[in-house]
Order: sequence, then structure tokens, then C-alpha cells
Amino acid sequence: MLLAAARLLCLGAFMIDRRLDLGAVPGDVFYRSHSCLTAYWCGEALARSRVPNIYDDKLYEDRQIDGFDVDPYRYPPPFLLLPRAAKLVVDDFATLRASWFIVELGLFLYAYGALAAWIGGRRGAHIILLLPVVVTGLPVLIGLQMGNFHLAAIALAVLGMLAVERDRGAWAGFCLAVSSVAKLFPAILLVLLLTRRKYQTVLWAAGWLMLLCIASVALFGPAPFYAFVEIQLPELFGPDLEAWQSPRLYGTVNSSIFGLALKLRAIGLPFEPFVASVVGWFFGAAVCVGAVRAGVARQHADAVRSVTPAACSNDEYRLREARLWLAFLSLASLGARFTPDAYAGSPALWLLALVAVGPRRPKLAIVVAAVILLWIVLPSRLALPGIEGPRLIFSLGAELVLLTLAGTVGWRCHRSRASTGPTSSEHRTSRGAE
Repeated sequence: MLLAAARLLCLGAFMIDRRLDLGAVPGDVFYRSHSCLTAYWCGEALARSRVPNIYDDKLYEDRQIDGFDVDPYRYPPPFLLLPRAAKLVVDDFATLRASWFIVELGLFLYAYGALAAWIGGRRGAHIILLLPVVVTGLPVLIGLQMGNFHLAAIALAVLGMLAVERDRGAWAGFCLAVSSVAKLFPAILLVLLLTRRKYQTVLWAAGWLMLLCIASVALFGPAPFYAFVEIQLPELFGPDLEAWQSPRLYGTVNSSIFGLALKLRAIGLPFEPFVASVVGWFFGAAVCVGAVRAGVARQHADAVRSVTPAACSNDEYRLREARLWLAFLSLASLGARFTPDAYAGSPALWLLALVAVGPRRPKLAIVVAAVILLWIVLPSRLALPGIEGPRLIFSLGAELVLLTLAGTVGWRCHRSRASTGPTSSEHRTSRGAE
């Protein structure tokens, strides 16, 4: 725990003063000069100045903020409300960068602790003990260093699902709406809730989404929405043709399903852009179908719990619920055209911690191998032409582990009859024992 605290303090020092080479990957030029916050900062400024197309890459080329190269803005228009609100409090990019690091880290730690406390019992305590391993994983550290909203979106989605379990529909809808409007993939949990007949939460989420859209139009006008629908949305789910000219290079840094196709092409399999697009769409459809099936199974479990609430309120049942949320978040996050390897593994690390404390613990060797593949992100310089081979093989292994882990957990959670809670006979037995 002390080593983890020291590691986070070193990263915090870098977030305060970028001249201190104490970041997640010391010595890596790309990570030292890259901050996703630049996209949020500039995208909001361009939208406020009524630029017709804030998704035009040329608006961001050859620009820097406080020594960081500016990223193009890729998010839905309502997300602009967050940097707008932040600028009302902090009008300096360096201060915002340090402040957002504290906020995002705090949000992640709070969500992690809240989930462990909700699971409770011995398993909840063991999850807390695994926090140092999770929080010092490079996908988490680099995500914090870059300031990307990915980690915050996952934390908000988990907090939203916890609020659902506590019948706090308004707060649950808000958390899920904000996370979905930022990263889109957390909306898979709304599919899960819809089939669980949690209509109140879904309606709250829809209401919050509508309110965010209205506020965005009021502040920035309708132009960002037109540009998002006409230009950005097709690009988000279409193949990047430039990447196919150099699949080894682009495949190493992309952990999405399209990135997997690039990796497989780089090692000799005959993948083409059209085939990769078809596979990507089938994958997205499969994840949605899985969420529907899991939601139906969970709806049945809710019915069982309503009959035998005392027996069903146990840490094992809650652990299965938490695993299911993180499994679908992990899978859905891979459906976009580009999911950076730098932080793609962060929900999988969290999920792995839940798997490690479960009743059916995998063999230690399997857990150690999975931790190594998911915990490490190789330096970006290994993705440069000519020397990207080691990172390609490593990232391929890490992505296969991520898919296997999340897919297996998602499948087992909604296939297992035990996941519906204790049976009536078990409940009678427990009552007799009392």
C-alpha cells in the first residue's frame, strides 16, 4: 500500500510540474508530451466561438498548450459541458491538468472502495487489499496521466449501478448519462437495466441525456451536433483506412476489435478493412445480445431476491453482479474504431481483482500471467516503424487476455443458474439453521 501511495505521489509531482520525469513511463517522450485534456480544452473553446465543424483535424494540427501537443476533439457535443464548467472554476490549463488528476483519481478510488464495501464480507476486504495492484497498473496510471475521461467514465458507470442497487434512480441515471455521453460504451449498462425492467433508472438517464443536449445547444449552438452526426459518428465506427497501410504500427497501439484485426493482419492473417468492419459490427451486436440475455437472467434473479431477500443479500451474489458490470464495460469499450492500449486494460484490471477473490479462484499461474499482460503497457517508442514487433506480440496477447477474461465472466454470470441467487430449498435450510 505504501509503495502504491509513493507511486501515485510521483505521478502527482509530474502532473504538477511536467519537467519532473516521474510519470507513468519515465523517459517516454510521447506520454510526456501527450494530454487528452488538450482536446477538451480546445474543443470547448472552438465550440464557444461557433466554429462550424469542431471535428476538423486541421483545427488542432501544429498546436501546443503548455508544451503538450493538442489532440483533436472526438467526443459527443454534450461532453463539452464538462470542460466549460471546469473553465468557470479554473482558467489555466496547467492548473486544470493537476486538478483533474486529483478529481479523477479520487473518483476512481471512491468507486473502487464503494464497490468493495457494497460487496462486503471477506471478499470485499480482499478486493481492497488488491487496490495497490490495480491502481499502479500502467493502464490506470497512464489514463490518469493523460487526463483521459475513460477511467472517470468507468468509475461513474459503476457508481451508477451501485445507485441502482440502492434504489436511487435519479443519481443512477445521472451517473450513467454523464459516462455515456462522454464515452458512449457505458450505455451498454442501460441495455442491461432495460431488460432488467429498471425502467425508472433508464427514464432518469434519458431525461438527463436530454437535459445535457439542451444545455449544450443553448451554450454552443446546434453546429457541433450537425458535425457530430454527419462527420464524426461515421468515423467512430468505420475503419481507419490509413491504419491498414501499416497494420503493425497501428495495431500495436489499438486495443479495439479493429485493432485486433490489424494485429492479426500484421502476423499474416488475411484481414481487410471491410472484413474488419463486419467483424466489428458483429462483435457490437454480440455484446448487446449478451447484455439483453444477462439482463433477463438478472431480472429473474431480482424476482428470487424479492421472495428470499435475506438469503440473496450475500457477498457472493453481489460479487457476481459487480463482475457482470465490469465485464460488459470492458467488452463494450472495445467496439469503437480506436481504443488506445494505454488505458484500455483499466476496467479489465479491476475485473481481474474481482475474479481473483471469487469462490472459483483460477490457478495462481493464470492470474499472474493475466496481471502481467494487463498491468503493463510497453513504451510508445516500441510502436515506431522497425521496432514495433515486441509491442505488437505483447499487445496481441494482452488484448486476447482482456477479451477472454471479460467474455468468460460475462458468459458465466448470466449462464450460471447459481447467479439467480439461492434456491427456495436453500433458503428454507438457512432459515431452519437460524
